[in-house]
Amino acid sequence: MTSACHGTLSLAVLLGLGNFPAPAAEIVGTSIIPHHMETGMRYRLPRDPALAARVQLFVKGPATPLHFEGRTPAELLTGKEWAWHDLGTAMTVPEGGLAVWSFNGRCARWAVGQSFELEAEGLEKVTLPIAVPGQWISAATFLSSDGAVQPDTIVLHLANESKQELRATALRLWLPKDGTSWQVLWPHRT
Repeated sequence: MTSACHGTLSLAVLLGLGNFPAPAAEIVGTSIIPHHMETGMRYRLPRDPALAARVQLFVKGPATPLHFEGRTPAELLTGKEWAWHDLGTAMTVPEGGLAVWSFNGRCARWAVGQSFELEAEGLEKVTLPIAVPGQWISAATFLSSDGAVQPDTIVLHLANESKQELRATALRLWLPKDGTSWQVLWPHRT
């Protein structure tokens, strides 16, 4: 290959760098559930005093999880930093869909007060905090006014430990379209 051809190839690659499409997906929310040791509980094995957290990432649009702090979920399990994850069943979410990626930390590296870098196909690289939530849905109860199997009422218990007033103004349910693709959720008309 001559240097002229090589130079032309390099120029074409450099010109192409500005034409990458914007990421198609985004993190639209997180749910952090800090671990607690209950004094009244008995544990089969001695407990590690370092407490981690369970983390859920709400991903809207087409994305595939790749690395958390530069490592794959399998590496984090093998290294005993995570207890489990559901990323092995994660599907590439079609446009307009929502996925929930979950993992359960096992050591202080994945505890409240930490953060982690997420790399995923379809997402920009992002650093996410593992923070104690100030507001959350503590419980959801589904009721039927006529005793039918399908509920027609939802009772939510909203917890607010922040200094700001919490006002719920709308509710959007995200549900699977059918029983075979539970990993992808779609907005439901309410």
